[in-house]
Amino acid sequence: MLKLPLTATLLSLTLYTGATAAVADKRPVYPASLVNELRPGNELADYLNIIPRLLERFDRDDNGLDARDIALSEQKAQAQIRANAASQFLRMDLDGDNKVTRQEVSDTSAQRQHSTQALIDNQVRRAMRDDKNGDGVLTLSEALASAEAHGCRRPTADFGEQLLALDPGKNGHLTSAELSTIATGLFKTYDSNSDGVISTKEYETGRTLVHIATFTPPTNPDCLMR
Repeated sequence: MLKLPLTATLLSLTLYTGATAAVADKRPVYPASLVNELRPGNELADYLNIIPRLLERFDRDDNGLDARDIALSEQKAQAQIRANAASQFLRMDLDGDNKVTRQEVSDTSAQRQHSTQALIDNQVRRAMRDDKNGDGVLTLSEALASAEAHGCRRPTADFGEQLLALDPGKNGHLTSAELSTIATGLFKTYDSNSDGVISTKEYETGRTLVHIATFTPPTNPDCLMR
């Protein structure tokens, strides 16, 4: 049986739920990253000037957003997870032997402001839980493996997937021009009197006229990094 990554699974559920709700009440679905750029007082030209930046976050080769851009963004996010975990590990490796003991975790935690014995003990338990071979010593490879497995991540690819789902040509590429056209339609949904400016009242009403696809990343209190 094919096992989907946690990110893809949660994203699929989120988008499915959002799409189902939108079908039920007939509201169009837009990514939060697109909707959240709208503000009371926005003029269309100002709003459209912001839109290309949403693609630039992913589309580094400037040929339109595609699956490869999203995959690369996800790889970078995973690399950052490993880097954060490695940094945390090295801060606890007080004697520099590439191993972390319970005492080192305790000593590192005790140096933090407002530390209590209960907090120190809890930090030690969380860190040493990643000692998979039970030898009482945490290694860098154990820390990295745990960081990747626990799902301690920030949403990255999900926003790219939401944008790519808007691709009007369904050719696997979303260009800046296409996204601007979509953003113009969204703006006009809010701008009910077509004067080119979103008033406070139009903004409040507009929020009820669209369904905002969002993503809530998983949280895990046992994750090594924070």
